Amino acid sequence: MAGRRLVFAFLIGVIYCQTILIHGGEIDFARDVVFLLDKSGSIGSTENMQVVKDMAAAIVHVICGAIEVSSDKTRVAVALFDNAIHRHIEMNQYVRPGQKAKLETAIKQLRISPGGSSSLNVALENARRLILHDTTKGARYGDPRVKRTTFVITDGCATSRSGLTPKQVRDNYVADGSCIVLISIGNHSICRATLQAFDTNCLCFQQFFFSSFADARSNFVDIINNLPEGFCAVPTWDDLLPAC
Repeated sequence: MAGRRLVFAFLIGVIYCQTILIHGGEIDFARDVVFLLDKSGSIGSTENMQVVKDMAAAIVHVICGAIEVSSDKTRVAVALFDNAIHRHIEMNQYVRPGQKAKLETAIKQLRISPGGSSSLNVALENARRLILHDTTKGARYGDPRVKRTTFVITDGCATSRSGLTPKQVRDNYVADGSCIVLISIGNHSICRATLQAFDTNCLCFQQFFFSSFADARSNFVDIINNLPEGFCAVPTWDDLLPAC
């Protein structure tokens, strides 16, 4: 149970450490979330691609209770990337009460085969400009009550080949009041060092590593999928805030 609480606290703490806004004693949990999933050839197989999709669905699974997926709380978009960004689920698609399970299923069942090269910097910048800013597709850009987070699940490195450096991407997110959560799978030490270039502080950047796709499956997806009924009540928000 301790391990399960830790995973849950980690996930929700990461997403919402900056979400609680106090306005005259009222608490607001509104957030726009983008999942940016690597589909480049280095993913290697449809089985590994399924792990990537299942990780995103697992995170959606624990967005519950006071921060439930809905029109007035959490809105979710999903895009995949190689050397371009491919939009699959928009923020205005799954916003009605009770649709979270359908969103999880839709993510798991995305029909994608890995291929192509990846450009993480460009994908992050495009997610910020084209999705988090796209009010025609449900994004609430410009609403001061809403925080924004982009989750990236990748096995790739950060490069400057595109002419857009990790620092520039980071600074653009910070200026936007948006955060990056980078979940990295199987990256060697040199690649990890390049990804650290996105780092600012807990308020805008979080980074987590899994040694392999099997590690991500057993120590992330399987734990979340086996959370007990009623887990949304544990831990409390006071428990989660120190995660930052």
